[in-house]
Amino acid sequence: LGRGHQPALYASRGGAARRLIRRLTHRDTNSSIDDVGAPFCPDANAPKDDSDPLDLAKKDLKDLDDVQRAARNTITVAKAFRKVAGVPTAKHPWPKWGEPLAEGCFPVNFEANVDDSVNPDFIGRVAAVAMQDFKTHAAKHAKLLNAPNVKLTEGVLEEFAKGSFRGFRNVYKAQFDVEKEQQAKKNASNSRKQSRRRTRYDNLISVVGEYRDTYGTDPTELLSVDFLSDDGSGPEDGAEETTLEWKRRMAVRAGLTGPAATDARLTKTKFFENIAPNWRSPALTQILRRLHELWWSKLTIKAVLGMGHYVRDTGRLTDKAPYSTPFDMGINRTWYETHKDLTGYAHWLKGWFTFGNPSGF
Repeated sequence: LGRGHQPALYASRGGAARRLIRRLTHRDTNSSIDDVGAPFCPDANAPKDDSDPLDLAKKDLKDLDDVQRAARNTITVAKAFRKVAGVPTAKHPWPKWGEPLAEGCFPVNFEANVDDSVNPDFIGRVAAVAMQDFKTHAAKHAKLLNAPNVKLTEGVLEEFAKGSFRGFRNVYKAQFDVEKEQQAKKNASNSRKQSRRRTRYDNLISVVGEYRDTYGTDPTELLSVDFLSDDGSGPEDGAEETTLEWKRRMAVRAGLTGPAATDARLTKTKFFENIAPNWRSPALTQILRRLHELWWSKLTIKAVLGMGHYVRDTGRLTDKAPYSTPFDMGINRTWYETHKDLTGYAHWLKGWFTFGNPSGF
């Protein structure tokens, strides 16, 4: 090939357009901090410290403070990644490299490294789309994005997009490998749980005003995506119980009887089983439940009918600790004393019972 020419495959998948987009949106991975763009901040006057913006994406989670950990749990580019690639949900397979793409979709090459082939251009586009989404929903993320050491730039979002690339590449490869497919399904389940926690966090935050009016205290500081329960949409991993057997059990707990409890109906019915975290205190659990009840009371009948059945107090528990440090009143002290010196817990729990409590609690 002569200089300046690309293979036919690359050209057919939009090579020229990708090169243009690269010039417009992509920054090399070795760019200095000054090159990654000014941080997006909902409050233009919010002060920022002199930490490296890329710390948020590149540092180990254990080396971040609680605010940065919360930001990392909140910032996600997976939706933008799928949008740019034209793969809207986990039910849609990733196109094999070389297959034609739908109009408007950008090629991603999971058979190459993240910094090779068309991937840098793709990553740059994902970052730009994700940034626009954060700007559109700025109010929802204002508290975190205004923090001094949380600096959301397209350079940071590119690093998150690279992480998504590696995760989605495993899914892509799993489409052709049974063992990897099983691991990919487990990862997808964890992602769905995290997504449901984010949605619930948004729901609870939306009724903080009503909670304050009803109970006289503001629970905002007690809320974190990290502190919310997971929901299981099926039996526990490794359980002998089948999905239908699990749904039958959930139907009993939800009070479903008659035609609504037939196997034919249950196969189409959504259930979510609360997985209660053992580390969390009854006091914090009560606050979260009160917030949930306030939010639930505002739903229309149509919205309620579309929610599925949420089942609590089944005895499904987890000892997984949150990445962020809770306030003292949110910690189950008995659980803490049992786990604080155990391998796998000692590092994460070393800052517990040092934060005190917010005003009013």
